[in-house]
Amino acid sequence: MWAGRGVVLGFAALAGLTVVAFTWLTEHALQMFSVLDAQAWWAPLLWTPACTAAIVWLTRRFAPCAAGSGIPQVMAALTPEVPPAARGLFVSLRLALAKALLTAWGLLAGLSLGREGPSVQIAAGVMHHARR
Repeated sequence: MWAGRGVVLGFAALAGLTVVAFTWLTEHALQMFSVLDAQAWWAPLLWTPACTAAIVWLTRRFAPCAAGSGIPQVMAALTPEVPPAARGLFVSLRLALAKALLTAWGLLAGLSLGREGPSVQIAAGVMHHARR
């Protein structure tokens, strides 16, 4: 019984640290975009659409379940009607990594993205891995 609790506590701490790392990454991405914008006012006119197209293509091609805000995916994974084997379609370590990198890239591109929904999906992906 205590071993199970230890696993949950350990993964909860890891989930929290993962969200802190994600926040740090997105803060730096925002700062880098601000530097780009300050150095050349016209650069976002080229940079933002090019990055957006690449992000959409990569998301659709390699991580379609990483699309969206993140909270509806976690809610779907927690629905009792969803079989346990299908929960990995909504939350997983792979999706957590994709969500973190694609969101940070989106902020680097100058997109108006939130971090709360992705943080929920990233932490849920880490916690889902604890079930293994």
